[in-house]
Amino acid sequence: MKFLSRYFINLYLFVSFIGATIIHTDKLYALEPRPTLFIPAKGKVKVESVKLKDLAIIKDVKGDYQEAVNKISEVDLGIKLRPRESATLKGSEIIKLITASGIDIEAFGYSIPIDVTITRQGDVLSKEQVLSELKLQLHGDPNLDLQVKDVTWDTEQIVTEKPTSIKAELLGEAVSGKLPLRLSVFENENLLSRFLATAIVDDWRAIPILKSKLDRGSLIRPEDIQIIRANTATLPQDISFKSTDIVGRRVTRAISSGEPIRKIDIDIPPIIEKGKQVSVIYSTGGFTAKATAIALKDGHEGEVIELRNDRSQKIVKASVVSSNEVKVIQ
Repeated sequence: MKFLSRYFINLYLFVSFIGATIIHTDKLYALEPRPTLFIPAKGKVKVESVKLKDLAIIKDVKGDYQEAVNKISEVDLGIKLRPRESATLKGSEIIKLITASGIDIEAFGYSIPIDVTITRQGDVLSKEQVLSELKLQLHGDPNLDLQVKDVTWDTEQIVTEKPTSIKAELLGEAVSGKLPLRLSVFENENLLSRFLATAIVDDWRAIPILKSKLDRGSLIRPEDIQIIRANTATLPQDISFKSTDIVGRRVTRAISSGEPIRKIDIDIPPIIEKGKQVSVIYSTGGFTAKATAIALKDGHEGEVIELRNDRSQKIVKASVVSSNEVKVIQ
């Protein structure tokens, strides 16, 4: 009677501690050690597709039932969870899944709550985590002269493990201080997340500027240029970065000394200027004739412009061949 009384006291305390629980008492208190299965009322898992081993504590003290333990560990609970998502299963449903897998549940001492809530782990990836890794990577790249100030991305990133590394792939050059990236977040070799982001940077580069003021219509010569190092994040998007892109070009407005040269402020000088007299070639049916005409607009090589014939005063259209010659379009 003393054993029986102690039995019920222990059972009462056990049930009080667990709460509403399906308990297989003869296995929990059997004299012969058997494998045990304990499922918490609220459990956290790391994986998307949950198996019993991801949630439960399964023990075989003597090691005599390892095959049964391995088999019950692999029972699929039939749920898939996104990071930080939860699902609730009935304890009776879990028992049915175990039984349906061909496992004799009576071979185990088990404690299974009436309701089991399963939550997949997940933490929001913080800007501080990404920013510190990004600075280490980009500041240490000898091919770049960037100072990372901030980083942004559109969608909240939730990871199931603590990141051990974050790798950045550059998707282009910085424009107005914005550098497009693809970020990959790893836990050791396991990829946790991959997403697009934008780094806000100071981007220092060598750029050409004018040594002295040039008036509108002036051609840019090599001696008009000097190279300086500037933070392009503070400059317009369309500045020229190479001297070869601007030498020989004509400025379309007055540009001051020390001013970066924007693409909208230069153009290619025409080889025929408005008002210039040029030779006009007429060619048709094997017959060729020449006349002179006045260009009514500037023209570049290959461009079609209007001209006024010197003799007839008629307006003709012709394609620019050279600085002194055009060819009539038939």
